[in-house]
Amino acid sequence: MTTAGTTATEQPTYDTTISTPTTDGSAMLTARDSFMRVAVVETVTSNRVFTTADVLDPYEDHWFAGGALTFETGDNAGRTIEIKGWTQVTRTLELWEPARRAVQVGDQFRLYAGCSKRVVEDCREKFQIPGSLLFAQGNARNFRGEPYVPGGALVAQAR
Repeated sequence: MTTAGTTATEQPTYDTTISTPTTDGSAMLTARDSFMRVAVVETVTSNRVFTTADVLDPYEDHWFAGGALTFETGDNAGRTIEIKGWTQVTRTLELWEPARRAVQVGDQFRLYAGCSKRVVEDCREKFQIPGSLLFAQGNARNFRGEPYVPGGALVAQAR
């Protein structure tokens, strides 16, 4: 929400173009960029490690770590796997577990930014939404997690 207010009784037609506002009653909502990206496999080291095309170049090391990757095409289509690591300079993704079937060059996937359950570093700083009413707080206001409990991948590794 860009401007607080009361929404109208009739739903407006929302403009989903990034940075374009839609007025709804006395409230104003603005479409923002998401924390999800679509990319393709460029080279394959293994079913756990591969590189991506340059669409992910802007994202710093570890940006996707703790996030999830869902294959959209190829033999693993529909399979979702947690991301262990991301290295920006080599554009390398590492998954916590190998894909069940062969990962192939050209496979398309959707990946989501990772969260390490750190209130300040992730919720307040990483997931800030430019132009939002509470930009300085990022998503910390909505944080309802347990910041000191390890994620699923860490628990699985400790077996």
